[in-house]
Amino acid sequence: MGRSVKSAVNLRPLPLVGICLAFGSLAMGCGEGSKATNVVLSEGDACGDAFFWAVSESGDTAVTIALEARERSGQEPTKIDISLPDPAVEATVLSGHDLARNFCTDVLDTRSEPQDRQPAVAGSGSVTLDAVPDGPDSLACGTVNGELDFQGVVAEDGTTFTPITVRSASIGCYSG
Repeated sequence: MGRSVKSAVNLRPLPLVGICLAFGSLAMGCGEGSKATNVVLSEGDACGDAFFWAVSESGDTAVTIALEARERSGQEPTKIDISLPDPAVEATVLSGHDLARNFCTDVLDTRSEPQDRQPAVAGSGSVTLDAVPDGPDSLACGTVNGELDFQGVVAEDGTTFTPITVRSASIGCYSG
C-alpha cells in the first residue's frame, strides 16, 4: 500500500547567501568550503618582456605572473627573485573557460575571457630570462628563453596550487 508524504514545511529555494548563513562553510560555494587545494597547472608559456601563464588541464583555472624586464642584461641571464605580494609583480588567478586560448595572441575569443580574476596573495620563486641578443635579431620573436619557477601560490580566496614551472622560447614575442 503506497503512502503519500506531505511536507509540513513549505520549502522555497534559498538564495546562496541564505544557505551560507544557515550552513556556513559546509555548504558548497561558501567560505572555506569553496576553495580548491593543490590545483595542478599542466600547460604554460610566456611572451612579452616577462608575462608567464600556466593553465589547468581543463582550461578553467590559470595563474599569470607578469613583470617589467625590458632593462635586463644584454650579456648574461637575468634572474629575478619574487616573493608575493610584490608591487613590481602582477600575479593573478583566473577562472573561466578555455583560458589558454587568449594568452599571448592577437586574436581574442570572447568565449575564453576570464569570468573571475583575483590576486595571488602568496607565493615565491624566480623568473630567469636570457640576455637580449645583439644585432638585427634582438627584436625578433622567439630569440630569448625564459623560465618561471614558483611555489606556494595562494589565491585571495585560499585556493592553492602545486609548484609551477614554465619554460618558454617566446620571450620578446608581443601581441598587437
